[in-house]
Amino acid sequence: MSIIIYDLEIATPIKDDDWGAAKRGENGISSLVLYDSSSERYHLYDPHTIERAVDHLNTADLLVSFNGVEFDTPCLQGYTGMVVEPAQFDILQAIWQALGKRSKGWKLGAVCERTLKLNKSGTGESAPKLYAEGRFGELFDYNLNDVYLTRKLYNHIVDFGTVIGPDSKAIQLIEYPDARA
Repeated sequence: MSIIIYDLEIATPIKDDDWGAAKRGENGISSLVLYDSSSERYHLYDPHTIERAVDHLNTADLLVSFNGVEFDTPCLQGYTGMVVEPAQFDILQAIWQALGKRSKGWKLGAVCERTLKLNKSGTGESAPKLYAEGRFGELFDYNLNDVYLTRKLYNHIVDFGTVIGPDSKAIQLIEYPDARA
């Protein structure tokens, strides 16, 4: 099974809390990083190669993300006008399904810190600034680290079926894949 884990960063800041504009691709895309289990490596895409990123994503049997179904995929499709076709496993949606509701305290950094004792290297809010300042090394390093963390978290979920909640208790996910990436 070919599994691709991915994350993207937008190019311009979200104004007036208008996440809808970002989901429509109106904030652009500064970087997209993916880990492909078939090649066993990370791949980096910028605004000049973003259509190739969609083509690459469409080679997967399964896409894995953290909030990708509600943010990354719509943003990518809105920006490129292309369709992302593979089945998707969104870790955040799986957590909310297990909880039976949406709630705060479930950002990637917090979940990875509690579950894996691993930290993020920055915040998504800083990505547009890094892009605007031409600090592409830092931008891709941040984006790649998010994909690395998502992959580690995904493999933990495959192995144990759980994540650790804000109350330090394990949350058993209801559904999750059985193939490691």
